[in-house]
Amino acid sequence: MNPYASDSKIKSLSSSGAFLIAANLIPLIGAFFFNWDVLDIVLVYWGENFVVGFFTILRILTVKKGAVETSGFAANIFFACFFFIHYGGFCAGHGVFVLSFFAPEVVGTQEAMLLLTGGMKWTLPALFISHGYSFYHNYLGSGENTRTRLGDEMFAPYPRLMVLHVAVIIGGFGVQAAGQPLYLLLILVLGKTYFDWKLHLKEHKKRAQAAAD
Repeated sequence: MNPYASDSKIKSLSSSGAFLIAANLIPLIGAFFFNWDVLDIVLVYWGENFVVGFFTILRILTVKKGAVETSGFAANIFFACFFFIHYGGFCAGHGVFVLSFFAPEVVGTQEAMLLLTGGMKWTLPALFISHGYSFYHNYLGSGENTRTRLGDEMFAPYPRLMVLHVAVIIGGFGVQAAGQPLYLLLILVLGKTYFDWKLHLKEHKKRAQAAAD
């Protein structure tokens, strides 16, 4: 094993982790200085689904192992299209759930769009940069795309998203029920950031182990 390659991988994961943490902490700024409430924060985390989905499609399209070796790029296209359909349904259902429970008074498309474009215009670009950095440096730069398979990448987002968003929604209910004190919003954001970082490391560790098998 090349020790220099290993050192480079560790540095890349550390830097992408730093980007991830920085992007996740933007809601703290919103809570402290712009009066964001739990709905604003939960909606931002829901919006992250689209960033994750975008880069998952890019990862699927750049896989170079498994079915791609025998079927060519057509396999990448098929899996990317299939992912787009079922992941889109997941995001839509998740969004309806969030609005139904945290903003039941929203009845029109215009009201929903005003809510959705609030904190997202600041946070989603930061999350896009964070995920883009990880995609470029960890996935392409370290050759993870040559050591993974289409099916693995297509289903990769779901365990992470389910853990994070179940925790965020349950935490959000608790914060809302307690009257949304600032310290509980702080705990919600820091908890989500910590779990996101740990799952980020686990995801890349899993790819590294698959490469070693």
